[in-house]
Amino acid sequence: MRRIDLALFTVLFFVSVSFAQDKCPLIVEQALFSLDTACADTGRNEACYGNFNLNADLFTDYDIQFENVGDIIELQAINTLSLSPMNVDTGEWGVALLNLQADIPDTLPGQNVTFILFGDVSIQNAASEDQNPMQAFFLRTGIGDSACEEAPDSGVLVQTPEGVESVVFNVNGMDMAVGSTVLLQVGQNDDMVITTLEGTVGLQVDAGWAPIIAGTQVRIPLDGTLLPTNLPALPDSYDLDVLSTLPIDLLPREIIIETGLDPQTLESLRKLLQDGQMPCDAFGLPDCDFSSLFNRPLLDSQFWGTLLNDEIRQDLEDLQNELDGLQGILDTTLRDIERDLGDAVDDINQAACDVGQVFSVIGIRTENEDCEDESEQAED
Repeated sequence: MRRIDLALFTVLFFVSVSFAQDKCPLIVEQALFSLDTACADTGRNEACYGNFNLNADLFTDYDIQFENVGDIIELQAINTLSLSPMNVDTGEWGVALLNLQADIPDTLPGQNVTFILFGDVSIQNAASEDQNPMQAFFLRTGIGDSACEEAPDSGVLVQTPEGVESVVFNVNGMDMAVGSTVLLQVGQNDDMVITTLEGTVGLQVDAGWAPIIAGTQVRIPLDGTLLPTNLPALPDSYDLDVLSTLPIDLLPREIIIETGLDPQTLESLRKLLQDGQMPCDAFGLPDCDFSSLFNRPLLDSQFWGTLLNDEIRQDLEDLQNELDGLQGILDTTLRDIERDLGDAVDDINQAACDVGQVFSVIGIRTENEDCEDESEQAED
C-alpha cells in the first residue's frame, strides 16, 4: 500500500507541475493583453492597473479607486505601488503601466517615459516638491522568479520617447540619464542590476557618470534601505535568451534587444573605462556621436571595478562561512576549557579539604572557608 501511495503521490506531483507550467504561459499572455487593451488611454503622470493583483498605498489626500483592471490614477496620488508575483493557482501576475514626465519639458506634452512593471515589484514615490510625480523613487523587484519559460523575471522596463535624447530620474538615490530602453531589477539586500537593451544609460555616482551601453549590464550593491553602498562594478555582458521574454512589444517604440557583448569586445570596453576613456569609437562599440551621454564627465578610472565581482564575492562569502564555523568551534572549545578548569579547581579544593582533615587529625589546624562551609553543611 505504501508503494502505491508513493507512486500515486509522484504521479499527482508531476501532473500538478505540468498543469502549473501549462497555466503559466496563458497567464502571461492574458496579463500582457489586458495591459495593452485596458491602459491605452493612460496619460502623462498617470498609472494604469494592467493586471491583477496590485496594491496601491495612496496618500491620505486622495480618495479614489485603484482596484480593478483599467483603473487609471494620477502618479502624485501614489505613495507605494506593489505588484503580485506569479501565482499559477489564482492566475495572479501583477502588471502596471506608468507614464512619467520626469524632466521632459512641459512644451512636449505628448512625450513620456514609459514604465512597464511586471511580477514581484514594489515602487515607492520619493519625489520632492520641486520634482514631477515619481521623478524620484525607490524600487525593489524579485530576482530569478520566472515561473515558466514564457514568463520574464520580475522587473521594470523603461523606455524614453522618440525625439528626446535623454531623460533624468532618480532611482534608489542615484540619478539615471536614460536615452534608450533599459531593464531595472533590484533585490532586497542585493545588487541593483541595470541592463541596457538598446541605446545608452548614464548612472551618476559621486565621482562622475558611469556609461552603460547596449549589450551590457552593471551591478550596484545596495543596503537594506535600497541605497547604494559602493560604486558600480565594471560592466558585464548578458544572455539574450534570458531577456527574450520581456514584454517589449508593449513599448511605444519598436526595438530589437541588442545581443550581449562578446568576451573580446567586453574586455575592450572594460579597458577603455579603466584607462579613463569613453566606451565608444572602438570596434564593436557605438560612435561617440551616438549619444550626448558620452559628453558627460566620466567616472574616474580608479573607481571602476572597486566592487568585487560575483566570483570573488562568493569566495569571500565562503571564507566568511568558514570563519563563522571556526568561531563556533572556538567558542565551544573555550566553553569546554572553562568547564574543565572549573572541574579542576573543584578537584583541587576538594583535595585541599581532604588534606586539611588529615592535618586536623594530627592536631594541625588549617583555614579554608570553603571546607568550613562544607563541614557546616554536612553537620546540618
